[in-house]
Amino acid sequence: MMNNAASATPTVTYWPPSPITGLFSDIDEDHLTGQAKQLCKAASEGKDLYQHLARDAQAGSLRISDPSYPYGILLAEAARLMREFQYTCDILQHGVDHPAQQESPH
Repeated sequence: MMNNAASATPTVTYWPPSPITGLFSDIDEDHLTGQAKQLCKAASEGKDLYQHLARDAQAGSLRISDPSYPYGILLAEAARLMREFQYTCDILQHGVDHPAQQESPH
């Protein structure tokens, strides 16, 4: 008799890729004001998706704390990328909100 509990695969929700990577590839200094807002919104949405995914993983039977299983590593990398995206968005937004004073020629 086969043990169904051992052979059951956990249900994993598929999430489409975040649009943030496309937004980063299209950064243009002449359009940075609008793009910075879009990037920050996308980073926030990505963070929400990551948190939902992490909650699903913790609630399920996935072994996320075992580094020999890829899912935990993927979650750790996703968390790192979300922090980097958010930091970059914060820096860009700061640059838009506080533009550097250009020096006048002497």
